[in-house]
Amino acid sequence: MNRRYAVLPLLLALSVPVTARAQERQPEMCWPAHPKPRCSAFLVTNAGLYTSLAGDQAPVSAVFDGGFMVNVSQRDAVGVSYMGSIDNDNVAGPAIRYRRWLQQDASIDLALGVPTTGATGVLSLVKISPVNWVGLALRPSVLRFPYSTQQRFVATAGLELSGPPAVAMSALGFLAVLIAFASSGGGD
Repeated sequence: MNRRYAVLPLLLALSVPVTARAQERQPEMCWPAHPKPRCSAFLVTNAGLYTSLAGDQAPVSAVFDGGFMVNVSQRDAVGVSYMGSIDNDNVAGPAIRYRRWLQQDASIDLALGVPTTGATGVLSLVKISPVNWVGLALRPSVLRFPYSTQQRFVATAGLELSGPPAVAMSALGFLAVLIAFASSGGGD
């Protein structure tokens, strides 16, 4: 019998414990998001279309939200993100986030932030996601805009996509804006 073939079963036998240990390790970072033990941390990539409920916002706005969260337990995650809206006021700013995992991939998200562009005040988010890639969200905010001396309550509600679907929707939206801009003569 050839020695190469005699070594092969030995190598296979030695690789089983290494493979088992590699499968026991939990990933440090996930995308899309999942609770522990599947993920210890994950990226936040959200994009959604919203309609105005209160305040004199544009009737439709687009919201983008990106960040990072850490699963601190099997049911809880905390992190930070940067929220931005594209509407008649274009408000954006950093936020702290909390996620409560309800089931396998269902969750409730809460966020509280401050705008750094477009206005001053408080931004917030309440989102219910039946699965990790789509959710219904409410974004109530109290804002003071540069053109006004009074604070306003602004609320929008909408549908958000998360993870790869959100990135795809953002890319398609960006492409649509470029095409619209080019077809209009490039702003001339």
